[in-house]
Amino acid sequence: MFCTIICGQTHAPTPQRLSCSSIPTLCEVAVTMVLTIIGVTAGVLCGLYGVGALLAAYVSRVTENDGSFKANISAVFIVDNTFRIILYKTLGLLTLTTVKSGMLLIPFAMLGLYTGMKCSGHINDNSIRKITSVLLILSGISLVLKNL
Repeated sequence: MFCTIICGQTHAPTPQRLSCSSIPTLCEVAVTMVLTIIGVTAGVLCGLYGVGALLAAYVSRVTENDGSFKANISAVFIVDNTFRIILYKTLGLLTLTTVKSGMLLIPFAMLGLYTGMKCSGHINDNSIRKITSVLLILSGISLVLKNL
């Protein structure tokens, strides 16, 4: 059956019109497929290169509010970083020298955390999502440029 959706209007060539409930099902399947492809691609890129820009964009599309977005991104980053710490230690990349260097960054991380927590109450959900996505995209571009 041929069906065109324009501005929320459903038109069918047959005399009986399609119900509105059948169209979202077709659209939901297409959206689910696209989001699945984006999600898998985001996961692969994040796992291979540590670039979470596409992942942040994906999570921002599938979560409904700021709290869900923060929780999902945090959970992914915790799992990802825990895996990396174990892998780096196993491969001998994580040494006492690198741990000491990392410890020097903790005050700056805490300052960023504090600033983010203070600002989050004053910025709306969409702005937070956009800022997070832009910062992750910029960090990804920076990594690509450094490795060219």
